[in-house]
Amino acid sequence: MGDQRVVADMVVDCGGGSGGGGHQQLPTVVVTGFGVFRNYKLNPSWECVQRLRLKGCHLIVEEIPVVYDEVDKRVANIWTKHKPFLVIHCGVSSIAKCITLETKAVRQQRLYDKPDIYGRLPDDGGGRQPMMCADGNSCRQIGSTVEDECYDCIECGIDLQKVCNEVNQHFEKGLVRLGADLSSNAGRFLCEYIYCSSLKQCTDRTAFIHVPEISDNCPLEDIHSALELTIQTIVNHVMHSHK
Repeated sequence: MGDQRVVADMVVDCGGGSGGGGHQQLPTVVVTGFGVFRNYKLNPSWECVQRLRLKGCHLIVEEIPVVYDEVDKRVANIWTKHKPFLVIHCGVSSIAKCITLETKAVRQQRLYDKPDIYGRLPDDGGGRQPMMCADGNSCRQIGSTVEDECYDCIECGIDLQKVCNEVNQHFEKGLVRLGADLSSNAGRFLCEYIYCSSLKQCTDRTAFIHVPEISDNCPLEDIHSALELTIQTIVNHVMHSHK
């Protein structure tokens, strides 16, 4: 049975099997990347995501506009329409030097204070009192001058450290050009916002990955191959854990 992906409502055979239909029998994996924004006329997250080829799943990829309202609509649609086994969101980070797996996201909408491409912020539903993270540790905003200020965080339930270790084993063997690392601050922008939105749906079947910017030392091909390995590793681990 061939692995499959969907782009713009088209199913494409990704190889790795005998081909043919029957993708309904495979677990559905949705992977998203973001569109253009700010000085990113080419967003490497979407450029890589639309080139993905994964094994053992029915792959659906989607480009997400850098707009808070659109994220609300798209995430709701992903979970209700596709009923995915796994959702992985991807975005670009100006500070990332490798494939970066985000471990948590803050819930309070007031902390998402960076305007989207239309200059808008998400609606604030209230709840402006700082809260403790689910693990009992504080989750302080970068640059905060209030020592005891912390935020209500929702954490990924996937063993991302294990995923990181496996990707780095491939990196050390020279099989990919980028290693992987963990991060506990996804940036308080659309990347963390979409991550929080899907984590609210299911913490055990949601992940977020930041990729570095394209540069002479970090070409798109290297980012794509490392991202594809990372996503395939997450898929394998989650499938194994749900057997």
